[in-house]
Formats: sequence, C-alpha cells, structure tokens
Amino acid sequence: MRISIFAKLALTFLVTIAGLVAFLAVSAARELEQSFATLVKDREERVASGIGLEVDLLLSELESQLNEMARNFDFRASLVDRLAGSAPPGELIDRTAELRNIADIDYLWLVSPDGMLLSAGHDPDAFNDNLLDPPGTYSEHLSRALAGETVRAAGVEIVSAHALFVAEVFLPVTMTDRFLGRQQVLGVLWGAEKFDEDFMARSADLAGAELVAVAPEVEPLVSWEKSDDQTDLLSALSGGQSETTLKGVIYELATLPFPRSEADDEHDQATLHLLIPKSDLLARRRALLGAILLEAVLGGIVAILLAFLVAKSITFPIERLKTAVAALSSGDLSRRVDVYSRDEVEDLVKAFNTMADELEANTRRLVEAEKLSAWREVARRLAHEIKNPLSPIKLSIQNLNRVYQSNPTSFNKTLQDTSETILEEVDRLKLLADEFSNFARMPKPILAPNDLCEVIRGSVALFDKPEIGARIELEIGEDIPVLMIDRDAMSRVVTNLLKNAFEAMEGRAGAIRLSIEKVLHGKTPWVRVTISDEGVGMDEQALKQSFNPYFTTKRGGSGLGLAIVQSILSEHRGRIRIDSEPGKGTTVMFEIPVAQRESAKPAK
Repeated sequence: MRISIFAKLALTFLVTIAGLVAFLAVSAARELEQSFATLVKDREERVASGIGLEVDLLLSELESQLNEMARNFDFRASLVDRLAGSAPPGELIDRTAELRNIADIDYLWLVSPDGMLLSAGHDPDAFNDNLLDPPGTYSEHLSRALAGETVRAAGVEIVSAHALFVAEVFLPVTMTDRFLGRQQVLGVLWGAEKFDEDFMARSADLAGAELVAVAPEVEPLVSWEKSDDQTDLLSALSGGQSETTLKGVIYELATLPFPRSEADDEHDQATLHLLIPKSDLLARRRALLGAILLEAVLGGIVAILLAFLVAKSITFPIERLKTAVAALSSGDLSRRVDVYSRDEVEDLVKAFNTMADELEANTRRLVEAEKLSAWREVARRLAHEIKNPLSPIKLSIQNLNRVYQSNPTSFNKTLQDTSETILEEVDRLKLLADEFSNFARMPKPILAPNDLCEVIRGSVALFDKPEIGARIELEIGEDIPVLMIDRDAMSRVVTNLLKNAFEAMEGRAGAIRLSIEKVLHGKTPWVRVTISDEGVGMDEQALKQSFNPYFTTKRGGSGLGLAIVQSILSEHRGRIRIDSEPGKGTTVMFEIPVAQRESAKPAK
C-alpha cells in the first residue's frame, strides 16, 4: 500500500501530539488526585481540630455548670444531711432535678463516696444503685473522680442498660475537713450532654464536609437530615469503601477517632467519618479534560497544517523534479528544475540539473558524431552508387571509339546502342541525385493539431485496390487523442511503410494488419501505430542496417525510405522499431508522445 509523504508526516505529528496530550492528561489527573488527597488530609486535620474544640467547649461549659451546682449552698446542705442520714432521699432528689433543669443538662447523676447512686436529676426513680459493683463503662472515670480528680471524656456510656453517646464531666464535690486539714470528697456530680444532630451540623459547617459519628451500641449520628440513602451509606462505611454516593453527590470517605474519646478495645472506639464532596475535583477534572480535548483538537489541526506545509516543501520540488524527469525521458533535454530550497532536496535538484546538462551535452556530441558518421556512410554509398553507372558509360565510350577506328561501317549502329546505354545510366544518376537532394533538404515539420487516424485512413485509401493483391486490415482503438504532427510528413511515413509492406508481400494474397492504440509509458501517454505483413521478412544482419541510408534489399530501391521515416519521427520526438523473421513477415511499430497542448482541436 502506497502512503504519501503528507500522510506519513501527518500521522507522525498526530501521534506525537496525542502522546503529549495523553502524558499531560495523565500528569494533570495525577496532580488533581494528589491535590485532592492533600485536601482530604487537610479536612481531616481541620475536623479533628475543630470538633475537638467543639467537644472541649461543650465539656468546659458542662464543667462550669457542675461547679456552679457544687457551690450551691442548699445543694451542699442537702448532700451533707443525706450522707448523715438526717434527711430523706426525696429532698436531695428534688434538689438535683431542680439544678439540672436550671442548667439545662441532658443527664445529671449524684454519686456518694462509696459509689452509690444518690439521685439522678433526669430520672427521679433512679437511686441507691451501686455504680461500682458491677463495674461499668464509666467505672474508671468515676473512681478517679471519687479520688478527687475532675475527669472530662467523650464516648459511649452504658448506664442502667441504656447506651448514651455523650460528652461527660465527673466533678468531685469536696469540703475541707478542719480536723484532718484536707479536702474530703462528699460525692461526685456526673453530668453529660448528648451528641445530637445540632452538634453534628455545627461541626460539619466547621469542617466543610458531611459527618457521620459511629459508636458501639448507639445509633449513628449524621450531620444531615436522615434519608433512605443512610442504610447504603452505613454499609459503605462498614465495608471500608473509599467513595460513596449520597443524594446524588459523590463523596470521598475518611475516618478518624472521635475527638476526646477513649476505649480499651479499638472495637469500642467511637469513630468519626468525613464525607468530603468530590464535586470540586470532578468539576476541575471535567474542565481540565475539556481543555485537554480542545488542545488536542487544536493540536491535531496544527499537526495537519504543519504536515501539509512540510510535505509541500518536500513534495513540491520532488513533483517538479518528477515532471522534469518525464520531460527529459520524452526527449526534452532542455528541461531544468528551479527550486529554492536549503536542504537535501536542493542537492538532489542540483545533481539532476548537472546530469541534464551533461546528458544534453553528450547527446549533442553523440548527434553530431552520428550525423558525421551518417554523412560519411552516405558519401561512401553515394560514391559506390555513382561508380556503378560510370563503369558502363566508360566501357560504352571506349567501345564506340574502338569501333569507329576499326570498322567505320558499323559505327552508326554501335553509336545508337551505346547512346541508349549511356542515357539509361545517366537517368539512373539523375534519379540518384534527386533522391539524395530530397533526403538532404527535408523541410522542418510544421507541427499542428491533427487527427492521426484520418492521416492513416488517407494513406490506406491509396493502397486499398484489389489488383494489388494483399488486403489491409485496419483497427483503430478508442480515445485516440489529437496529436501535434506535420500532416504531410506523417502521411509520407505511413505511405512509405505501407509501400514496403506491399513490396515484401511480392504480389501474394494475404493480410497487412495496421492498428492504432493509446498506450502509457509510466504516466506519459503515447500513440502507437503497428504495421504487420506476411512477406519475405529480413534476417538479423539486414535488420541492423535497415535504417542506414542507401541500404536496401530490393532491386531498384534507393535505400533512403526508412532513413527518411526515422528522420521524420525523430522530428516528432517519436521512435520506431522493426521486428522481422525470414519467411514469416515483418512488424514495424512507431510511437508518438501525447503532449498537454495536444488536446486542441485538429487543424482544418
């Protein structure tokens, strides 16, 4: 399969640009992913810090409220009386509930120094439970508070079979023992605030991402209004997926421990899941891909234009060079190529022009040498032909002189016979001189648009006579173009070749086949004329000399017919070839090139 230089260059440029665009696209996508990963990491840090601040703020506010309760005189008096057994349980229970309502705390417990639940502000019926035996999730924090330490925590606490996800403070209520000189723990105020949707919503605004808090034994908390997508979301979270879709939006998932939460077992650890929207990343990716696609299209157009320009810069001088080569092969030795190029093509053009100059010079020298050789051969043969009649003339005159001296009575008869012989030989000399004059003074052909088919039909008509013997079979091909030819000269060529063919038949019946067809040599069209006879033929030696002037195989022939034919065809930039076999006949084929200007109408 033939591929043009333009196609090769265009394909090369397109593949290069496609590879570059693909590399840029992959690099840009990788950079986007890395920047998004950095964004996720930044969001994690912001969430951990922001929610930690929210939890600390919530714990600080809760601790402040518990301190206010612990300093309340009535509360402290009721606590002391209850511990001394001088007051009924209901008084302290009512006081604890009152303080809870004032502070608006979700949960509030009061625990005695020995771990017994004295009251629960949120549940008046809960008291006298031992919170240390059996131990619960809160036991460690409660023990530390009973030892005089204020404990702040966040996580899941299971109290009275209820799982609570809270921020909690264990605050020891103390008094000074004047006898011992140290602080005595009267009890522990245990306050807790639930983590709810409002807390999650505030934290989500702070983080710039949706949040899901997951802890054992409690229902997950989300920062948005609950929907049907939540079940699928929780499945994605438990399955360890890196992406999920919520309400038609794609989110990147990230997980970190819930701030301020503690757990002995990682399975009991409260976790916080971030749902970071990928809409910005996807929008940037779409914009980037659109820009890359546009660049690819523009790059493709530029590649095609560059390929066209580069290919044109290469193929234009090559096309001109090819045209010049075709003209040179057709015989136009003056054709040169003018190409202004600064690359290897310039060297090629210079080499061609140098070759054409040398070819023209060599051809000119060869033609001159051939002309000189031809005229030498003509002079030799002409001298030979002149000698032939001179010898009988000389002998006749000598005989006439001898008879006149020896036998005058028979001189008249001898004179008459001798005169006839001399006149016959003089006529032969005159014919020879006329033929040589015609050959030497052949006029330069006048080229004009003419129909070669009509010229051939006219020549055929001269020989289309039954008494001649042989018949002509004429075959004219399709689409024979009009040629730039000299009509009279070309008629002389065809007539001469037909005359030779009929003479070769020697009066026998048979066929002389004449065909005209259009042929191609490379990309150059030619018109071919073929004349075949069934005559005596010629041997190889006669074929080699057939175009030499004054060479003939026929008695009485001048030997200039084929020389004149060859000369006329040469003037038309044509060529002729003869194939022959003794006893089987001769085929003469000549061709004339078709030029661009030969599309003109034939001359009338």
